[in-house]
Amino acid sequence: RTFGAAFVRASLLDAVAAVRSQAARSLGGFGVGQPEVVSALTASLSDDSVDVRARVVSAISAIPKAVNQSVAGLVAAVADPAVEIRREVVSALGKASQSRTAIVQALAHSLADPDSETRSRAAASLSRFGLESRSAIPQLARLASDSEVKVRRSAVDALDSIGVPSLESVSALEEATRDVDESVRVAATNALERVMPAAVSA
Repeated sequence: RTFGAAFVRASLLDAVAAVRSQAARSLGGFGVGQPEVVSALTASLSDDSVDVRARVVSAISAIPKAVNQSVAGLVAAVADPAVEIRREVVSALGKASQSRTAIVQALAHSLADPDSETRSRAAASLSRFGLESRSAIPQLARLASDSEVKVRRSAVDALDSIGVPSLESVSALEEATRDVDESVRVAATNALERVMPAAVSA
């Protein structure tokens, strides 16, 4: 596999986008996390082809530890002009176990993305980091009143995961208990039950 990955890696520089796309897909399938492979994939995050960039993000997500090695490139890609790329990038960042301060900042920025699916996925990724995402509470609190139900639910879940009984968090959750959507109301009620005891013991 190592030899095969090295051979395929060279195809990321092919003049034909379809070949580069297939190379990225194959590298993800190999699951080989050699630094040179991950470095080549990271460099391809700026490929001219949207399809290639999408395949690259998927490959990075599929390779163990590759997200940690590609944080800088992925963080930059949250501003990609293609919505499908931004969606996959914010989801991939949620798998990182290192450099979370920079990642939280990038994901907090994505909470204001014009695409609702990207906003929802960014909130979901932040929820995986728990307390490490506390700096994003102001943005998540605002997102709890988003126009899209899925986004509001993701924001509530993230505030629940962070578990900090700040004024902004508690106010947003209390407002969410009156949401028109039942799933949001239930999630907000459950979140308040967990967050408020933290306020008492703080």
